[in-house]
Amino acid sequence: MLVMDEEALPDMGTLVSACAGLVTIDQESNVIRLVHHTTQEYLERTRMDHFPNAQLKIAGTCLTYLSFDTFASGYCSNDEEMEKSLQYAASCWGHHTRGSPEQDNIVRDLILAFFKQEPKMPCSVQVRHILQHRFKGYSQHFPKNVSGLQVAASFGLKEIVNMLTDNGANIEGADSNGMAALHSTALHGYEEVARLPLEKGAAIDAVDNTLVRILLERRAHIDARTNFGETALYLATLEGQGEVVRVLLEKGAKPNLRETKNDMLPILQVAWEGHRAITRLLLGHGSEPDSKEAFGLTPLALAAENGREKVVRLLLDRDGVGPNSKDFYSRTPLRHAAWMGHEAVVRALLDRGDVDPDSRDKWGWTPLMQAGEKSHEPVVQLLGPVTSEGLVILPHPPLLQAVEDGDAATVRSLIK
Repeated sequence: MLVMDEEALPDMGTLVSACAGLVTIDQESNVIRLVHHTTQEYLERTRMDHFPNAQLKIAGTCLTYLSFDTFASGYCSNDEEMEKSLQYAASCWGHHTRGSPEQDNIVRDLILAFFKQEPKMPCSVQVRHILQHRFKGYSQHFPKNVSGLQVAASFGLKEIVNMLTDNGANIEGADSNGMAALHSTALHGYEEVARLPLEKGAAIDAVDNTLVRILLERRAHIDARTNFGETALYLATLEGQGEVVRVLLEKGAKPNLRETKNDMLPILQVAWEGHRAITRLLLGHGSEPDSKEAFGLTPLALAAENGREKVVRLLLDRDGVGPNSKDFYSRTPLRHAAWMGHEAVVRALLDRGDVDPDSRDKWGWTPLMQAGEKSHEPVVQLLGPVTSEGLVILPHPPLLQAVEDGDAATVRSLIK
């Protein structure tokens, strides 16, 4: 029976005193910290000289704590029980085991033994998934049926993943959200670990165990989806994991499969986020350069709206990209950039030469009118000389709007 002797725990004063004034304890959060950042910098710099086994000891302590019989009941059934759990141990033990400590037989045996403790390991998964913004019942929002393989993959523990798969762990096994080991590695960006399920014969996709068996029987190779329609490739692009994206594309992942929740494609996601290198990777592997999301925005429009100049210029240099493409409200990339005041993006679009500055949206607004209405003076100065109309046309001429708003700078720009 593994339990904590709470009477043997030292009080806070004893802990602080034993550390000779180097640490302090935050009274509100009960988090222990070094008194000054220079102390931390010194200890980090000399860690391998003074504390070569520190990570190993912390990892062992976390795993020992998570193996206490307190957690033998499994999932916490309510928020109050959740608050009593030690979140750090559940959330960070894997980070302390990654690297050299993982090779240690003691820690490795602790990890493998922990994965076999069916009621306790799922409880740690629940604590690890605590939401930052809490609400009544938040403690019950977490994935069920998470395997040890998936946990190891999510922490990037290559050796443990190797051992588990060599011993017959189900590579395609998914949790209640449809997430398998490959999804976890893609989401967290562990390239080396992401290769392992692929090298060991995992299909790049799996919807659920039943469908996986059917697909394998038919020797199909598809892109794996979670319950939200997310492929491993989409999850990797969601987090900007460029190396994982490259590995998945090299292994044959299909770049034009949409996730079903928001009808998004990987290239739409990375264009919005501004990941230029990943955008180039996807385009090089057949991503549709002028694809559209649920409201009709293309990668160019999304990049323009979010001020991603480098991605905008990359897309403008590609064949098949429509510089004047319109969304469901007839808004062009230039209109989106002008509305948001992204001067560099507006300049990049105008440099193209075939972008229409007079294009009107569903409500009759031109890019210049939008920039004037939002008082984006630098954009007004760029659009004014190339716009043939818009100063005196309804519904809201920029000059009139600027006068009504008392925006003297924009008025001066418009009447030059």
